[in-house]
Amino acid sequence: GSTSTANAIFEVVMESNIAPMNTGYGTGVNPGFLSRRARGTLAAPTAVQSGDYLFFFGGRGWDSNAFTSSKAWIGLLAEETWTTTANGTRISFHTTPTLSTTAAERMRIDNLGYVGINDTSPTYRLDVTGNGRFTSLVDASHFVATSTTATSTFQGGTTLSNSSGNVGVGTTSPWKRFSVSGTVGLSTLLTAAAGTPSSICMNATSYEM
Repeated sequence: GSTSTANAIFEVVMESNIAPMNTGYGTGVNPGFLSRRARGTLAAPTAVQSGDYLFFFGGRGWDSNAFTSSKAWIGLLAEETWTTTANGTRISFHTTPTLSTTAAERMRIDNLGYVGINDTSPTYRLDVTGNGRFTSLVDASHFVATSTTATSTFQGGTTLSNSSGNVGVGTTSPWKRFSVSGTVGLSTLLTAAAGTPSSICMNATSYEM
């Protein structure tokens, strides 16, 4: 129903679990909600600019004193100043942490379709700032570790190989099943399976294997 104390041009006030609904029938009908934005005035509109909201969908709540400003929202924004040939956009997602009243952007889908989680300038299809966790298989053509200080830990068995099935440590061109470029340190004995032909080569000058 309507109210005489509305806080917007159009406000629906309910005291039941009945929400506004948009229903469409027929072929090619797409029920939805459309929002438009322009700068300037109604009589003389001008182009939207980068950072302008084209659509805003937010949630507010009563904080024991009054309704708050929006504390969680999804925004559709212009990513550039629009022209007849350039209409770049992005989508941003904001939330407010517990014990706080300040919302922040948590995820962004930029104009190229790159997704940033806790990252407002993603440079990859998925760019995550902070820790990430996968509880199942991660299937990728290759992995690149860029940190020079972090320790990478592999559990549950590890297989590292190139197209030949060889494993390289310190080299990108392993020449044997297990190839190491550099010094190898051992804290215990190096053994080979009984009855299996094997050999160990030692540098005659440095006595390194």
